[in-house]
Parts: sequence; structure tokens; C-alpha cells
Amino acid sequence: MDSQLFSLKGRVILVTGGTGHLGREISKGLADFGSHVIALGRNKDRFAELESARIECIACDVQDEAAFAKVVAIDASVALPSGRGGTNWMPPLGGPV
Repeated sequence: MDSQLFSLKGRVILVTGGTGHLGREISKGLADFGSHVIALGRNKDRFAELESARIECIACDVQDEAAFAKVVAIDASVALPSGRGGTNWMPPLGGPV
């Protein structure tokens, strides 16, 4: 099989929730396959353990549309967004639907 078929070398991938438990592992895996990862997260304490030559961490709450738009505008070459951000658009239990 052609090893270039699924190559991520040179691709920029945006991972929301990139510093969370699942997002962190996805970010590492994508970087291992040659991509440049922009990992978005709210927990700055986790940035140091994740940042590397291929992983850039940016503080961003993806529920804040203006903040998210600014991050996306930083690098227009994003090839693949990966949604791992834990958001909830449903009303609280017992609330109006």
C-alpha cells in the first residue's frame, strides 16, 4: 500500500478540545503522522505537556464565536477540523425544550 495515500505531512489540522483527554491523544496521533496541529483548549495548564514542534496550543472557548473566528483566521490553511470540544447546546434537564 502506498504510504503517501493517507499522509498528513504538511497539513494543518485544527483540533477543538485538543487539550482534553481524548483531544490530547488525537492531537498527538495527528502530529505523529506529520501534520501541524493547532490544539484549542480552555485549560492552559495542559499546554506545556502537549506543545511540541508539531503541536501548537491556543486558549479558546469554542462556544465563543468571535474568539473561535479569530483563531481560524490565524491560519487559513487549515485542512481538516477535528471537533472534540465538549459543548452542550441542549437546555438543562427539566427546563423548557
